[in-house]
Amino acid sequence: MNAGGPLPGLGISDGTVRRDFADSAFWSANLRTDKTGKATATFKVPDSLTGWRVQVVAVSPKLHVGTATTKFKTSRPVMIWPMLPRAFAEGDTVSVFGTVHNLTDQEQNVRVRMTAQNGEVLSELERTVKVPANGSVPVYWQYRAGKPGFTDLLMSAKCDAGEDASLKKLPVVPSTVIERVTASGLIDKGELKVELPAGFDPKRASVSVTVAPTLAADLADTLPYLVEYPYGCVEQTMSRFLPALRVAEILRQSGISTVKELEAKLPKVVEAGQKRLIELQQPDGGWGWNGNSQTHEMMTPYALFGLLAAEEAGYPCPNPNTIERGLARLAQYLNQMGEQWDTALANNRDGRVANDALFCLWVLIHDVARLARIGDIRAEWFARIEQSVGTDQMSDSGHAFALELAVKYKKKDLAEKLAGELRKRAQKSGDRVFWTKAGFSRWGDNTIEVTATVMKALVAHDPKDALIPGAIAFFHSTKRGDRWDSTKDTAHVLYALCDYLAATQAGPAAAGEVSVALNGTDLGAVKLEGAASKVLKANGATLKPGANTFKLSGPKVSGGALVRVSVSFTRTDGAHTPARDHGVKVERTVSVREANGEWRALKSGDAVPVGSYLKVRVTAVPAANDLQYFLIESPKPASGETIPATDARFAPPADATRHVLREDRESMTCYHYEQANAAVAEYVVLTEFEGTFALAPARGELMYQPQSGGHSDSFALVVTPKK
Repeated sequence: MNAGGPLPGLGISDGTVRRDFADSAFWSANLRTDKTGKATATFKVPDSLTGWRVQVVAVSPKLHVGTATTKFKTSRPVMIWPMLPRAFAEGDTVSVFGTVHNLTDQEQNVRVRMTAQNGEVLSELERTVKVPANGSVPVYWQYRAGKPGFTDLLMSAKCDAGEDASLKKLPVVPSTVIERVTASGLIDKGELKVELPAGFDPKRASVSVTVAPTLAADLADTLPYLVEYPYGCVEQTMSRFLPALRVAEILRQSGISTVKELEAKLPKVVEAGQKRLIELQQPDGGWGWNGNSQTHEMMTPYALFGLLAAEEAGYPCPNPNTIERGLARLAQYLNQMGEQWDTALANNRDGRVANDALFCLWVLIHDVARLARIGDIRAEWFARIEQSVGTDQMSDSGHAFALELAVKYKKKDLAEKLAGELRKRAQKSGDRVFWTKAGFSRWGDNTIEVTATVMKALVAHDPKDALIPGAIAFFHSTKRGDRWDSTKDTAHVLYALCDYLAATQAGPAAAGEVSVALNGTDLGAVKLEGAASKVLKANGATLKPGANTFKLSGPKVSGGALVRVSVSFTRTDGAHTPARDHGVKVERTVSVREANGEWRALKSGDAVPVGSYLKVRVTAVPAANDLQYFLIESPKPASGETIPATDARFAPPADATRHVLREDRESMTCYHYEQANAAVAEYVVLTEFEGTFALAPARGELMYQPQSGGHSDSFALVVTPKK
């Protein structure tokens, strides 16, 4: 096994090793022809040895258009083509191979070698094979995948006629479920506690302690979770790029060094977000939760909020018509909502529509010019707000949106009335202050999100409001490592904290040394220098089931340093993971297709030959309520290639639950559900490699209540040579 450093090859120069396997070689829209009508482009072809297609589109000054297509190939006299799965699970043992091609007119004795990092080659690393002229020979190795992360596999070939090498970097996914317990707070509190489950094994745990010297540094630590979040519905797209814009400005003001790196990434992050929102816009101009969802009165304004804020930050929408169409759809919503609000007031009915309408109006105040174009509706809306202050018509979030509207339009008396009502509704626990009621028609109450919405409004009204420190303390206590519960509430907390930092210009960064002890054992110390966070990592040797105490000592400065503790662990060594139910029971079955077309259920550890079709079926049943905004992640064996959903041979079963999106990823297939009583997902994979494979448990998660979910047990599969 190679732990690190360069992979040993066959004395092949580094310049020979192929690493870049991009699908596209070159693109340009700026080529100009010369007087003879010719243009020249020079570019480096990626390292793939394959056929390439060149397509040229020419446009004349008179807008005449012409196209031409040609092809060429890239090759070497001697080549090795690795044949590998798309991903591995930890501990998988796989028979991988590389095909050695000899394009010369003579037989060649070719030395071939395979080496690996974060993995082990179990068979002979190097051998010599005879490859006939203009022929090819496959060479096999037994490979065992290492720890979760990535593995580097280098296959090389060398003979008198030439040499070649290909380096592939592939993911290694966990073979079991990684769990995490977190705690957060100010260092001034002196300690943090984490509770670990019975049967906890310290040998399978690791500890991370992050110390942020300022609130701004803590925001910077949160961004990677949002920017790198692997899914992309409307909300998640918004929650990815808009907070990055807001935090970048705060980091710039705070002098945090990482801002330059963030600013370098921002254009691509924003561009990707804008393009994704344009793709997801519905024909009626609105947005749903996902591409196949119905237009949603909450998603439509939220998407517009992101596009408008990006424009304000200097990133115009690539398709301005997108915003105009969205605003027109929002105007339709507001017309309906205004009438419904009036009816609710007249008959003292449920006023959820008031909160929906106030959210829509709150988005529109970010572009007053466009708001005026929709119509001069301020007077009638403020009349409704005046009648609803302090009543059940408006929730905590509704009062907060109304407060920002009143501040925007300088209605001081109304603003003070709304702020006073929010102060009355505040709930307290120790030094923490929070609010609980969102009251939307199609979005649940989330205390973290509601508290962020209220704090943002209080900051707009008076950044010195006495309740704001309590709200910040609430955020410190509820943060789960580098995030809160979901992308949406994490983004909302960042919006609120950015507004607060922009309004208050928070004090200097904490400085000095912070020492950490766990259950009486010293873990070490971090030295705070500058404005960036510092991280201390340790193994789990001193952890125990039940209560664990992290003692903290360090600088005593205004606001104090922020501390986040994260304990990651697995309950098993990966041999077998039993199912767990956290409010959703998740079960998985695996079946093989027999020669007669019937499906036969498999038990964990069963064997099937290469070329078998496997059906993976996952069911998720909640203990209570429905599955709203629900995600299923179902790992596939590294031996398998997922069959597309469009393949008519494997139509979905009659009891399959309608999903708004299916994603076939490198190591798993994912299903997204907007609303379901229960979920049934089914897909088929084709086995392509021999070996012993682990399927980590299939997971189900309520994406905006991730503490509610569950997972199936693990599954082992043996794939044998083809009969």
